[in-house]
Amino acid sequence: MRSNQKVLLLLLVIVLIIAAGCSSGEVDNAEEPDNGNQGDMDQAKAEDIALAHANVDRVAVTSLTTKLDNYGGTEVYEIKFVYNDREYEYKIHAQTGEIVEAESDN
Repeated sequence: MRSNQKVLLLLLVIVLIIAAGCSSGEVDNAEEPDNGNQGDMDQAKAEDIALAHANVDRVAVTSLTTKLDNYGGTEVYEIKFVYNDREYEYKIHAQTGEIVEAESDN
């Protein structure tokens, strides 16, 4: 009967080791920092995207304004500028750089 007790004890130790390994992995994942902002870009990069899309040189632009805004639950850079008497307005996704909206008026 002594050997049965050793086998049971050994199985119990193995189960505890496996369970401890699983739970420590869950704790490690829970402690990882939130890196949701790693893709954030700055205002200048957003302006560069809008100007490139409009095929406009920054030095030729007048009245360039940029602000961080919320558009439909998404943070965007709202960029407005004038080039050759034409007004442009862009909304650039603040994390991905995707052009969310682009408009121009004569």
